[in-house]
Amino acid sequence: MALMSRMRDLAPVFIIGVGVMFVLFMIISDSNVLEALGGQTNVVGSINGEDVTYQEFNQFVDRAMENYKAQSGEDVDPDNMDRFRDQVWDEVVRMKLFEQKMDEYDVAIADDEIREVILGENPPPFLTQGFVDSATGQFNRQAYEQAILDPRNEQILVQAEDLIRQQLMQQKLQNILFSAVTVSEGEIRRNFIDKNVRMTAEYLLADVRSFPDTTVAITDDEIRDYYDEHKDEFKQVEQRQLNYVLFDLQPSKADSNAALTQLYNVRARLAEDDTADFKTFVEYYSEEPYSLDTVSADALPGGVLDSADEKGAGSIIGPVATETGYALYHVADILPSDDTVARASHILITSTAGEDSVAKLESERVYAQLLAGADFATTAKARSKDPGSAVEGGDLGWFGKGRMVPQFERAAFTGTIGEIQPPVKTAYGYHIIKTTGRSTNEYVVEKISYEVRPSGVTRDDVFNEANDFAYLAENNGFEKEAEVAGYEVKETIPFEREVYSIPGIGYNRALINFAFENDEGDVSEPHTATDGYVVGVITAEIPEGYRPFEEAKEEAKRKAIQEKKYDMALAALKAANVSGGDLAAASESAPELKYNTAQNFTRAGSVPTIGLDYAFGAAAYELPLNEISDPVRGARGYYLIQVTQRSAFDSTAYAGQRQNLRAQLLNQKRQQFLTRWEENLKRNAEIVDNRHRFYGR
Repeated sequence: MALMSRMRDLAPVFIIGVGVMFVLFMIISDSNVLEALGGQTNVVGSINGEDVTYQEFNQFVDRAMENYKAQSGEDVDPDNMDRFRDQVWDEVVRMKLFEQKMDEYDVAIADDEIREVILGENPPPFLTQGFVDSATGQFNRQAYEQAILDPRNEQILVQAEDLIRQQLMQQKLQNILFSAVTVSEGEIRRNFIDKNVRMTAEYLLADVRSFPDTTVAITDDEIRDYYDEHKDEFKQVEQRQLNYVLFDLQPSKADSNAALTQLYNVRARLAEDDTADFKTFVEYYSEEPYSLDTVSADALPGGVLDSADEKGAGSIIGPVATETGYALYHVADILPSDDTVARASHILITSTAGEDSVAKLESERVYAQLLAGADFATTAKARSKDPGSAVEGGDLGWFGKGRMVPQFERAAFTGTIGEIQPPVKTAYGYHIIKTTGRSTNEYVVEKISYEVRPSGVTRDDVFNEANDFAYLAENNGFEKEAEVAGYEVKETIPFEREVYSIPGIGYNRALINFAFENDEGDVSEPHTATDGYVVGVITAEIPEGYRPFEEAKEEAKRKAIQEKKYDMALAALKAANVSGGDLAAASESAPELKYNTAQNFTRAGSVPTIGLDYAFGAAAYELPLNEISDPVRGARGYYLIQVTQRSAFDSTAYAGQRQNLRAQLLNQKRQQFLTRWEENLKRNAEIVDNRHRFYGR
């Protein structure tokens, strides 16, 4: 982002004021003055009673931002800053919980252990990466040790030691936790079999999809029985529901005027200095990087093209409106092109099946009115059924060949400029077309782009509006105050505590915490939303448990019908005559039965002609060769399976792979154990998160 973009809202008085406030804050932030005065403390949260201060948390955020930039080469997007802080907070919570457990288990690291890591045979990569020859890839040990012992690097070394100490302590804690994680010989052997023993089988499938839902009769009592017998399928976690008012954050008229004024000032400076280099102005003022582009007419705003053709190469055009703000163009050159682009306006009279003659008659009537002198733009706004162009007086802008349907394109590219053409029929209806321009030029342009964003004043105004509503809603009632003020009240669907974002509102961890830490009827403070600020009221507290039958009835009905279809599939399979051992012949006894083969599949892998079905693979592995199984329930229905080939267990290959398989399984189990352990640790911790009081969340 350009320098001026970063500084546009700053003024000397503001800078001085911020400096004074910052000094005062630093003086009192580490004292109890604020708390004594009844104001906000500098504690953003706590983990099991251990406070995290505003300064400490900001240090973590700053360090994380530096790491992000070092890895990605980019700054954190300001629009994603709330989410980024949440990620840092989660990591701070994790680190604090680990530190508390390390204290509980008396985990400590001696200085000699750190020294061994730094000066040992394999120092950590983050220390050695600057001492590796890029050409040879060789590590320069002598230069590394000289840098380590250099007093000028003492502070860097202290930071490295702190990081290594934390890593070693976490490793010791993990070793304590992992001491109970083991892998049995049976697990290793089973894993080998799952991947290496291959089978071929014939099967007869009674597919549940062969029985349409409409053929299944079901009563309310049967639905209720299914619900009662399968209650675990209708469990629900704790949920909340909100009503909310969104305060949209959009640039004000003053913000737009400020941006326009800035670009007019830039244009004036360019006009004053004939020797001015436009590129220099782009690099200083523009919010997009400099580029010199050769574009066709349809890639330029209409106002730019009209002025360029009138004023010629070298002209400065604008400011012109863009999708995000305004831009100032410099037309460096105008070149001939092999391609033609056109600009046209149209009025669309849509036609539907059976009413084409009505649409045709109306289009002819409108055409006659235009020929009689009616204004095209006014008529388009009133009569055209193309909403996108109607508001622009029918103007479609510039377009190249291939962009429009053939009938429309032919009229636009051959019609006389300025002449209104008779109605042209397309699949959309009847178009009355007026070609307003054509060009065979290309334009070499450079531009200064300036995005119009809400200023600090605008943000404060919107936030204050939201804050005033929150206060009144808390005291007088949410719905009542919204109605009085004319605000639209929206409703979320029920959401869980661990939801990524609130439906309709977007990502906001602080608002989710509010919803689960307060009671029905409580009104929130203003929180940030995707497009502004939001004030919510808790309208429902849904406890953990089972969904009521009436609420779950439709789902229970679908599942009960599916269960009946499985019963029908099983009955069809049992009725098949397989006494002769011929599954293919048995498939002819009923249309619901399908015969097929599956070749070279493993117990835990995908089965050819079926897909991933663990029940099929497990049953096939246990089945004696050439015997027909009892009915096996799988993902698609019921099977009769006959295994015709199965490779033998390869003890030599098993011995060769055993250690690697054991290591893989042990690592998987350790990671699963550590994940569950961390989840339980966090679930049972007392975590207070008050960051929204400091960051306008």
